[in-house]
Amino acid sequence: MILHKHFDINEKGHLTIGGMDAVIDTTLRFPEMPGAKKLIYTHIQLPLTAIADFEELGKEDPMFARLHALVQKHGGSRIFVVYGGGSCVRSGLLDRICSQLEQSGVVYETFGGVQPNPRLAHAREGVKQAMAFGADFLLAVGGGSVIDSAKAIGYGLGSGGDVWELFERKRKVTACTPIGVILTIAATGSEMSSSCVITAEDGWRKLGC
Repeated sequence: MILHKHFDINEKGHLTIGGMDAVIDTTLRFPEMPGAKKLIYTHIQLPLTAIADFEELGKEDPMFARLHALVQKHGGSRIFVVYGGGSCVRSGLLDRICSQLEQSGVVYETFGGVQPNPRLAHAREGVKQAMAFGADFLLAVGGGSVIDSAKAIGYGLGSGGDVWELFERKRKVTACTPIGVILTIAATGSEMSSSCVITAEDGWRKLGC
């Protein structure tokens, strides 16, 4: 739905998405292919697929069956799932993730409520709850704000003390709890870096770490 709105797709056309492996085929066959819009992600391997087919394909997405193995590969046994609360809940995505973790016998806890321009108070609460839970792996489900919040929580868990001191450069980051991402929208690119931005409600200062 988001991509449909962003690209202004109407009933007369459709959007197809592909990965790096679809570049040559798309270039050679572009004039004969239906629809006027093609979107290529060069960092993944994905055959050219109509966006209208993704909802149906997602029901059998093999990634969910591998979720437990991927988490375990990075030492995760107690998963702290960080999310916003809007679309990932309404779409059923969060339920599918939790269901897969339960089926795999993984111990997990959810932590929602991340807002756009993530807040310091929420990150601090996340560190507190993740520490009490004994989290050894963070799973961010969402976009840039959720990922940034997960990073802040990871820094707080790994480095100890008040996480805001890391943003104020009063202390250096010494460690970060491993973080996985299930990206729901590619916008800020937060999934590609180790940095994050958090807003402190006191004075509404926005600092990066």
